[in-house]
Amino acid sequence: MSLFNSPKDRPRGPRSPVALLIIILAIGAGIIAYTNGDPRRTLQLEAPYAPGEASRFESRIEGRPFASWELRVEADGEGAALVSDKQGGDFHEQATVFVAPDYLTPVRTEFIRDSSEGRAAYTALFHENEVAITASLPSGVQDKMIAPPAQPCFDLEQAPMLIRAIPFRRGYRATFNTVISRLGITGTLTVHVVKKETISVPAGRYTAWAVELKGTGVTVWVGVDPPHPIVKYVDRKANAVSELTQFIPGSHNSGI
Repeated sequence: MSLFNSPKDRPRGPRSPVALLIIILAIGAGIIAYTNGDPRRTLQLEAPYAPGEASRFESRIEGRPFASWELRVEADGEGAALVSDKQGGDFHEQATVFVAPDYLTPVRTEFIRDSSEGRAAYTALFHENEVAITASLPSGVQDKMIAPPAQPCFDLEQAPMLIRAIPFRRGYRATFNTVISRLGITGTLTVHVVKKETISVPAGRYTAWAVELKGTGVTVWVGVDPPHPIVKYVDRKANAVSELTQFIPGSHNSGI
């Protein structure tokens, strides 16, 4: 069952260019489980970003501009707030994931989308054995409790930071447990490095890993060199392309 019970309850407008991704902040370093032959294996992640960092993109659908997109990292006590902010001609969408400093676990997700259809918003609170989701829609307020998949798991709103923290190599593949909080369901996401290449975007020329998100029609280019920025994002199903236009580094002396 979707959190949005009918098509009229769903926020409409241009498809978000990061709706199928997960963001994760590994503060310093963290450990997450992944599937790559032996599911008991673990992977050490290191966050290449810091509070104050911002990545700005221009997003196009069928070659026409439709949104600006900014990813940024903000300090939040001992943890951090990971923000994805998208602004189009008739919509504004912002997702903020608050992450604990240990084991990369999401603590809370806040989502707001304003459009001609009105405001759609939700909050997801992550507990050990449940995720509590409250949605405020034009049709009213809905609450839902879901059982998370095997730990550790991550909110699907969080993708670019997870992808940037993975030590990619040729042929790399991993599968992660996810909670799709905006729909109130659980799932998995498999990432696969398909090639290494040099590409040019408005922000400059980068050598990047081309990472496929299996089953989504999405490929993300991640910079090989630290701080491993997201350079380009292509959603073939939506015929959408987002390219990096500006990268602002953060400060590692922020206290996180």
